Parts: sequence; structure tokens; C-alpha cells
Amino acid sequence: MTASLTLRATWIGTAVALAALTATACQDGSALGPDALPDAQRVEAKQVAAMSHEPQPVPFKGTLVTTESVPDPMPPAGCQAFLHTGQRGNFTHVGLISGTGTTCAFNGQLGVRDPPFNPGGGPPPYFVTDFSIEQTYTAANGDILEISGVGVLVQSMTDGRSGLVGTGLIEGGTGRFADATGEFEVRGANGVVHYDGWIAYQASNRSGG
Repeated sequence: MTASLTLRATWIGTAVALAALTATACQDGSALGPDALPDAQRVEAKQVAAMSHEPQPVPFKGTLVTTESVPDPMPPAGCQAFLHTGQRGNFTHVGLISGTGTTCAFNGQLGVRDPPFNPGGGPPPYFVTDFSIEQTYTAANGDILEISGVGVLVQSMTDGRSGLVGTGLIEGGTGRFADATGEFEVRGANGVVHYDGWIAYQASNRSGG
């Protein structure tokens, strides 16, 4: 992904710059550290030091199970159906989480005989709909992670089995996730959703001590 490659390139550049500054200080016989360098190099060294605190992308993988899905009797404008949902699961670099959120279904079609995919495995005919989600996940220590996403859901109108695919963004939160960013793909079937992507966050900003 572009964002991930860009951040990795930044860290490579940081390492090269630090190596060059260390070599210069050793050759001059001067003490190591930004304040021992000439003005221009001191400014660059402090910029490099600041960059070293930027979060590095790490894998964001996990599985969520839907524990609750309650239709709203008054869907917002633009939504053919609107659900209030609950989830629980486990993510790498996040840990055990519980979550709540909303799902807006739109552009739904009934009676589809040949859906674009069918991970749920149910027989035809199908209900096929686009959807958007807004989710809030809470880690065990109270840190909150916010995500959004879009995708397509296919549900058998015969036995109710369903599956979905989609993509999403990580959009901050609280504690160590206050400035979190990331991207992910999702694929799910019958209430179990698998996430695969990356997240960048400040692990030192952890809530709860």
C-alpha cells in the first residue's frame, strides 16, 4: 500500500541520516549528540530525532464476531436499512476488543440469481446490497479505535446465510490510538469477519497506566 511504503521509506532515510551524522561526529573527534554539531547539522539532527518518533506501520489482522444486530425502524435518508451492531474479537497490536457501530445498506437488489461472490454458501435467490459502516472498538485497557468502511453483502433469501467483502480506514481514537491511521480489507461469512491490513499508532500513549 502507498501509505505503508511511504512510511517505510521515511524510516530507511532516517537510519541513513543518523549513520551519516554519527560518522561525521566520530571523524571530528567531537562528542556525539545534536548540540555538538554545527548549526545546520544540529537542525537536521533534531528533525531526524523527531522523525524517529513517527509510528511505524504494523500488521492489523484479526477476527470479529457479530454479537448483536438490531434494525433501526427509521433508517436515515439514503439507507434502505440501518443496523445497530455489536462485536467482539481480537486484533494484532490491539488485543481483545469489544465494539459497537452502525451499518447502512443501500442500492439493495432482491432476487439476484448470479451474485458477484457467495462466501456465505447459501442457495439462490439472493439479496445483494452495498453497505457502509462506522465502528468504535474498545481495547481491554479502555483505549478506543475508530474505523469506517464500505463493501458489498450477499445474503441467501432461502436460508439467510450471508457473506461480505469490503475495505476500510482506521481513523484515530483515544489513548495510543489517538492519531492512529491504517487501511484494511475485510471478508466475512455468517457473522464472522476477518480483517487484514496495517495500523500505525503511538504505543507509548497507552491509557490506564
